[in-house]
Amino acid sequence: KKQVIYIPNGVANDIQPNLEKACQVLSGLGLSPHGYFIFVAGRIEPTKGAHLAIEAVNQLNQEIPLLVIGDLEQVPAYKQELQRKAGPRIHFLPLIKDAEILYGLIAQARCLIFPSIVEAMSMVLLEAVSLGCPVLASDIEENRCIYGENIEYFESSNLDSLVQRLQWVIRNDECLKTKSLLTREHILREYGWDQIAQKYIDLYQISS
Repeated sequence: KKQVIYIPNGVANDIQPNLEKACQVLSGLGLSPHGYFIFVAGRIEPTKGAHLAIEAVNQLNQEIPLLVIGDLEQVPAYKQELQRKAGPRIHFLPLIKDAEILYGLIAQARCLIFPSIVEAMSMVLLEAVSLGCPVLASDIEENRCIYGENIEYFESSNLDSLVQRLQWVIRNDECLKTKSLLTREHILREYGWDQIAQKYIDLYQISS
């Protein structure tokens, strides 16, 4: 019955993507800036929902590729499943440790697909939004409680819902870009490191 003080994750307001090196990576894969969807996870395992993203993009009539980035070696059987499901428009990259290159790839994506079935407060989502990247995320509570109606959602674990919302994203590209800029302002205002650091300062002052 003690008071709980909650301090969330924070994100830098000056993330610097390396667009030039990111473009070199894209060129090597035959991809064009702003012409692909992206999925990113440090460890790619079933709860991250990569299978949903792959299956949804496979079903789209539009020739928009999906770039899947992350460590596939965590669950070998799942890696094999994803590789079997992957159509010709699915491209895999291993975990990218150079944050600036990774940010460059996220910043130039048409949309980040974030289909996690189980998640906490995702740093990938915070970083993508802070880069101005449009987002389509699963509607789990951990996402909704941070972003409210500021980003687009699909019904978690529902492939048909994800396909339908991706089709909406494709038809409403400009609307999504405008919304992503407003979302960026909201996140940097509420979850920028300056604001989060002040919460820690306030906590220490209360405790002292």
